[in-house]
Amino acid sequence: MKKTDKIIIITIISLTISSFFSCYNDFKEPAGYANYYFDNRSGEQVYLEYKISEEDGGEERMTSIIFPDSMVNFHIDQMTGQNPEPGLSFQWLKVYERVNDTTNVLTVELDPVPDSLWTNEQVDNFDPGERNWYLTYPIQ
Repeated sequence: MKKTDKIIIITIISLTISSFFSCYNDFKEPAGYANYYFDNRSGEQVYLEYKISEEDGGEERMTSIIFPDSMVNFHIDQMTGQNPEPGLSFQWLKVYERVNDTTNVLTVELDPVPDSLWTNEQVDNFDPGERNWYLTYPIQ
């Protein structure tokens, strides 16, 4: 093996190892997780439209129909070093009732999304750990 080949191989190995350790430093803090549930306790078919935080891309999303007396997990979020909360995860959230195949009625608009309307439960004992957040409809 030539001396230049050895130098190239050592350089490649050094760069690979240094990039691994620099990436590792970015993930030192533990991540917090949030599972968001919508609990439809009404007698109506509903769906949600919501916009996620700018930090997560600011994308608008929509659920499929959520049937009466059912609960769905409609969003999962993760943050480094802290637990996500509804006010951090969503920019806004809207609830529409499905009247018929062509008519939907906006019944709730949360802009901003207050944490106080949600109930939460801690899934594990880690900090930040994982939390489940529940929004019950109709909202009281």
